[in-house]
Amino acid sequence: MKSKWLIAILAVLALFFIIAFIGVFVWVASELSPKIGVIYIRGAIAVDDSGGFLYSAHSSRDIVDLIKKADDDPSVKAILLDINSPGGSVVGSKEIAYAVRNCKKPVVAYISEIGASGAYYIASAADLVISDEDSLTGSIGTVMVLENYYDLLQKLGINITVMKKGKFKDMGSSFKQNITEEERKMFQKILDEAYQHFIRDLREFRGDKVNLSVADGRILTGTQAKRYGLVDELGTREYALERAWELANQTGEPEVKEFKKEKFFLDELLAMFTSRPTTQLAFYSS
Repeated sequence: MKSKWLIAILAVLALFFIIAFIGVFVWVASELSPKIGVIYIRGAIAVDDSGGFLYSAHSSRDIVDLIKKADDDPSVKAILLDINSPGGSVVGSKEIAYAVRNCKKPVVAYISEIGASGAYYIASAADLVISDEDSLTGSIGTVMVLENYYDLLQKLGINITVMKKGKFKDMGSSFKQNITEEERKMFQKILDEAYQHFIRDLREFRGDKVNLSVADGRILTGTQAKRYGLVDELGTREYALERAWELANQTGEPEVKEFKKEKFFLDELLAMFTSRPTTQLAFYSS
């Protein structure tokens, strides 16, 4: 009687280990099967997570980390950047673009609704740029927004005294009555320099394909952007996945692996109450 129970227990254990082994085998096979790594670039771009109730931005450092993870993942054979962003920080956009350029694997950038300014900077670094024909892109230029509250504060009877050491230390302050012509020229030089760096990298990324006559801040549709060499092909997201699969020399239906930053409630709460800087140099489509 005891031997029968022992045999039954051993049989159940053996069945359990067989099922577990099959499950592990299927999981390992699934993990190692060829995939397209998909990374989403959404909303405004900043170097760090920041924002408020009416403004939010997503960290370029987080996106760079995701790109590196996808590039180092042995199961990922190509990367798709799924872009819907008006741009943002000069430094943040550049960090992501350089990470894209340094990828060992093929990278396809897909512009869905909008991929303008800094977001286009990122897309231009990819091996292939695909957009929807009605997407908005381009907006190649730099912008600096100087918010000024002097007149409003005067009307409210609020007086703010700024103490400084250095002639230009309050340059761009929201509490100054006027910006001087000398300060305006200095700001313009900063904008010009960042713009030239944008054009320099665009020439390197896109070569002779791009017509820089439209690099004047104008916004273009996907169809217009293709005409000027800003994008390579027009199509849907599914088409972009197919093209990424082809660049990876894979056949059959493409399998997708999404790379996203894990966010916790405290992260979201802190980001919500982080102030947006009042002076910001940006590749941004207004």
